[in-house]
Amino acid sequence: MKHEVIQQAAQDFWDKRAEQRGKQADDGKAGGEARANGHIAGFENAVRDIFIACDLSESDVRTGRPYLPGYYRVRKSWDLVVIYKEVLIAAFEFKSQVGSVGKNFNNRFEEALGSATDLSVAQDMNKPFGAVRPWLGYVFVLEETEETEKQNREAHALFKTDPAFEGMSYTQRYQEMISQFRR
Repeated sequence: MKHEVIQQAAQDFWDKRAEQRGKQADDGKAGGEARANGHIAGFENAVRDIFIACDLSESDVRTGRPYLPGYYRVRKSWDLVVIYKEVLIAAFEFKSQVGSVGKNFNNRFEEALGSATDLSVAQDMNKPFGAVRPWLGYVFVLEETEETEKQNREAHALFKTDPAFEGMSYTQRYQEMISQFRR
């Protein structure tokens, strides 16, 4: 994927966010989430276009929060799924974290891990998606602020924490999280 496509998706994300904040200021109402306001659509479109460039039809790549069955819950909506010849090839989550990082950081970890675990166990136990294990993707946009970049954040716990996270900023912790997911 060309860097320009990602850069444009990021620019669209922040432009739409600024536009929405301006509308909120004008009407005095609190805004909805990034998805409802279309902030993340550029990233969804970029990923969708990769699959279409690989000769999948547009009907094979589904957006609009399609539901997939889980193991621990009956179903879960994903942001983008790819189905080829009735086999689930990939499922994606698109998330962002803007502000309140300290309050929501662990929630993002738990959401990503929980969704992936639920789908993976469903596949292991029931094979509802076909014979091929689906590829799971997590696309994440993090606002760079003083809070996200502050080094040497303490990690208080009743037991020793993983040394991989010692002294890291929130940004570095997110990067480590994604690296560990990949492993």
